Amino acid sequence: MFSKYSCTYCDDIAEDLDHVIPHSYASSSGVRSYKKELVVPCCKECNDLLGDKLFFLIGERAAYLGDRYTKRYKKILDTPMWEKEEIEELGHSLKSMIQRGICLKEKVTKKLAHLEIISLIGPTIEDVWGEIKDKEDK
Repeated sequence: MFSKYSCTYCDDIAEDLDHVIPHSYASSSGVRSYKKELVVPCCKECNDLLGDKLFFLIGERAAYLGDRYTKRYKKILDTPMWEKEEIEELGHSLKSMIQRGICLKEKVTKKLAHLEIISLIGPTIEDVWGEIKDKEDK
């Protein structure tokens, strides 16, 4: 649905919208609002991890996600690096498994780096949509 956007938090493909102030806290009427003043593009994994966590700032939400991803992917992040020559010596199945692990570790490391940047910058909802508009205008 929102695949033309990147996740505000991890930079993956956005499939969802995250209510920066969780809907369960912001709405007394029970009606879910998707006004741009309340939401940012988000991938499903980040949105699921955030749930109704009470962090009102995008930077705080990104820092929380960074901690969660670090714990969730600890085993992958702890995977040792292999030299190209070492991988070439392996049989087909083991070689494929190691290569998939390396790709996953790179993907998780990239997500964590983006989360750290977002937690440090601490953009506002308006900043996020302004950045999106700037990209669309180019």
